Amino acid sequence: MARFETSLGKPGIHLRHCVETSKPTPALTSLPVADNFPRMVSIVQPPVYVLKITLEESTPPVSRQVKVKSGISLDVLHEVIQCAMGWEHCHMHQYIVGKTFYGESNSDEEDYGMEMLNEQDFTLRDLAPRKGSKLKYEYDFGDGWVHLLKVEQVITDEPGFNGAECLSGENACPPEDVGGVWGYAELQETLKNPEHEEYDHYREWAGPNFDPAAFDLKKVNASLKRIKF
Repeated sequence: MARFETSLGKPGIHLRHCVETSKPTPALTSLPVADNFPRMVSIVQPPVYVLKITLEESTPPVSRQVKVKSGISLDVLHEVIQCAMGWEHCHMHQYIVGKTFYGESNSDEEDYGMEMLNEQDFTLRDLAPRKGSKLKYEYDFGDGWVHLLKVEQVITDEPGFNGAECLSGENACPPEDVGGVWGYAELQETLKNPEHEEYDHYREWAGPNFDPAAFDLKKVNASLKRIKF
């Protein structure tokens, strides 16, 4: 039998009240927790990817290594690829995984005889869930620039990272509307010979300072910082 004494009172008054019970006092650890008691919720942040972007069939080889959050939506990833490579957002694009295509919601996919899923509904991680995952990104359906995207590294200890950063790169992006792989090869050959009859035309097309071997990491990262994530 447990016996409890409580003392209540005001100045000058002392009241002793005794309560008896046949039940032992429950241990504090056995007290139930109310269902509505606030609990700490752990929010798992998506990992960060190191993504290798390679322009296929290009001579010289053109590539970029970019760090980006895996939860980035495909429409924002498109902006990252454009800035990292040096494209000018002039043409349509699509992502390709197997026989599935992802692109802009206003794309007229019927003209190309295929179904186009809305890229805004998917993230990079949806299409490339692990290290070694690959997908393709095609830009300018006329010139047909196909990029291979590969997850080289998965980083789980950078929860505060939100954006994109170019880590390295190789060679310049081809000029817009140059005619794809073959047109770019012809442009480079012509620019090597100032006596060529098409030299002035190609020099004007590419710009006076175009150099196929050029790559400016600081310029690329400055461009990436202007993207709204």
